[in-house]
Amino acid sequence: MRLSLFPLLAALLLGACAPVPGLQRVETKIPCIGAVGEDRSTLFKKAFQKVGEPTLAIPIGVSLNSYAFDKKSYSKYAHYSKNLGKRPLVAFVDSIATKPRYHTLKISDLVELQSQFNSEENGALKSYMANDDELCLLNGISFVARPNVQEIIENAHHFYISDSKEGLVLEAHGHMGSTKIKMTSLEVFDFSTAEVCWSKNQLGKYEVATFLTAGRSCPGHTEKDPHKLDDVANYLKF
Repeated sequence: MRLSLFPLLAALLLGACAPVPGLQRVETKIPCIGAVGEDRSTLFKKAFQKVGEPTLAIPIGVSLNSYAFDKKSYSKYAHYSKNLGKRPLVAFVDSIATKPRYHTLKISDLVELQSQFNSEENGALKSYMANDDELCLLNGISFVARPNVQEIIENAHHFYISDSKEGLVLEAHGHMGSTKIKMTSLEVFDFSTAEVCWSKNQLGKYEVATFLTAGRSCPGHTEKDPHKLDDVANYLKF
């Protein structure tokens, strides 16, 4: 698999590798939330390598929140801008009471997303994920929007990720209709991931049971490594 990491800041990398057959229709430089890949973060940098993304029959809801920058969050954004060799879109002055703001997007309808991962259309992706328990879901990003996109965001009341010929895209829905937002128009300086917990259906096939924040334990009779479910089944048979 050819790697092509695209640096966003000294401590953050988001990228996509060459398409895995049956998983990814089009290669994109910056993955959209909802993409599947490997969290390659270390103590000194955060990195996510996309390997594929699901086919969505219907849009998936995402939540948007806005926050005032503090020193820690602005430091991440400033490193991002410096790494790209350009000035930040917004300036932070600690002595000024009114601080610039950034946004976060996070998948809110994980139940519907889970259902779509288990659909027949995503069989190849699900099989690939089941054989690599290091893969996870890109479920959130922190970003600063360019002025033209900022206006779209301010006028929108709902946000979704949806399918397109180019792969997953972000949609903003407002009173004037919907607008597709390209990931390249967002200055993404941080991200979050969710791990997959697996179960088996009545036919004995692996299914995505739920998505969990990284570091938490899978609930009930679900496992991060789906092959452990086989061990349980064999024990019960014995």
